[in-house]
Amino acid sequence: MKITAYPLYEGAAALRPAPRERGESLGFELLCPHAFTATWNGGSRAEDIEIQGAARSRDFVQSREGEGRITFHSGYQFKTESGQALWARGPVNAPKDGIAPLETRIDSSVLPCTLTLSWKFTRPGQSVRFEAGESFCTVLPCPMAGPELEVISPGDAIACEYDFQEMIDAPAMAEIFRRLGPPAAESVPEPTRVPEKPAGSEEVPFPPPFHVIPPPRPLPAERLDLLFRGDHPARISVILPATNESVLLRRTVEQFQATLPAKSEIVVIDNGSTDGCADFLAEETHEDVRLLRTEHRLGVCAARNLGLAQAHGEVIVFADAHIDLPADWWQPLVDTLNWPNAGVAGPGIGVMGKPDGGVGYGQRIAETQLQLAWLSRQGEEPYPVPTLGGGFMAMRHDTLKRLGAFDEGMPQWGSEDVELCLRYWLLGYDVWMVPDVIVRHHFRAQFPYGVESRLLLHNQVRVALLHFNQNRLGRVLTAFRGHPLFGLALALAAESDVWEKRAEFAARRVRDDDWLFEKFSDCCHV
Repeated sequence: MKITAYPLYEGAAALRPAPRERGESLGFELLCPHAFTATWNGGSRAEDIEIQGAARSRDFVQSREGEGRITFHSGYQFKTESGQALWARGPVNAPKDGIAPLETRIDSSVLPCTLTLSWKFTRPGQSVRFEAGESFCTVLPCPMAGPELEVISPGDAIACEYDFQEMIDAPAMAEIFRRLGPPAAESVPEPTRVPEKPAGSEEVPFPPPFHVIPPPRPLPAERLDLLFRGDHPARISVILPATNESVLLRRTVEQFQATLPAKSEIVVIDNGSTDGCADFLAEETHEDVRLLRTEHRLGVCAARNLGLAQAHGEVIVFADAHIDLPADWWQPLVDTLNWPNAGVAGPGIGVMGKPDGGVGYGQRIAETQLQLAWLSRQGEEPYPVPTLGGGFMAMRHDTLKRLGAFDEGMPQWGSEDVELCLRYWLLGYDVWMVPDVIVRHHFRAQFPYGVESRLLLHNQVRVALLHFNQNRLGRVLTAFRGHPLFGLALALAAESDVWEKRAEFAARRVRDDDWLFEKFSDCCHV
């Protein structure tokens, strides 16, 4: 019986044969790469465990489950032979006072699976220490009692089986798993999906000075009369997630109030702000403005979707809460959304406070690590672009219901706009840039909330896993594999609903990613 181990990153736990018992092999042990001490105060939350040790040990061992548990990240994906599962347990015949390992059995006979192992404290007020080189896990193959199948739906199950088999057989994926070990030392860029900011954004004082933005060209009266169908209680719903926006939230809300058509609404999600930026909405009466406050800070996707769940508009606009607007901005956007198969429409985005600054007209996927870059203006009339900046996107409500909103599998900001645009393209809908409309966006020098590099990278990996074919997926994972956080990001993605979602999208897709990258071959290179 054979176990194959694929290291995910440099610094993965060392492996050695486990001690033999009565002459029989008991598998292989994984050894702590760093020493650390963990202390549990008896509480049920993850933060009730304190872990002390070298900074690098924080990626190896974490408290994330609560209930007195710590989780070890092995740094490997393991593959067993057909008919064999992977049994992971604590060290053989080596009990540890105050804490006990929790055994797990993983079906790794089809695809390599990322291994983590949890240990649970046995009593509160206890500190335990693991030394560098100490065994924390034993792995060994074990026979599977029989096939187990979780049926999501008949169509999805077939798609999953077909998709998994394709992945196993693909030479590109086989090469990835062979080569997931760290490459030779090289300079690895910080993972990011942020395009370069338009020129001049670093020179603007705060708050940025207000400048009137020229309105778009007026629509003919006969087209104005046909913009809305009247099948929803409101014409436009603007969704504004806000986190520590200072005075810019009021400025943005007031501009939307002044420029929206009648029978429209604004939904503000105060997403864990600590600066009181949304208090004016709670203290004053604002017609057609609703304030939602979250109990804890949500990711960007979850915050936008929360606002969408409360929206009544025929057209939905997702916007950042630090935007300057021209009059009549909505007319060309809604007009474009009425075109056949229009999925998303967006304006050019410039820099708040810089009327003569640069403007980005949509974005392109510039290279294999999914780095984005702004596009220049390509014409006067609306035209298709690969993706739009998430700071301002308009969609019809019924289209959102058919194709889905933002992917809540992305736990924080980063790549959510790319994922949505790619999904809409592949499901048969188009993404449009409306260059006649320009909004001005405040590009902050730093985020007012935490942004983890591991989760930024995870979101990029998730985009590739959801939407790219085997060869393109192989190129993306190869490009990322040298990053020190790649193993953690890939493990998080592989243990999520990404396979189910991939199968669902594959079953509904009317275009493939080769078609999309051929369409934009002049600017997208993956």
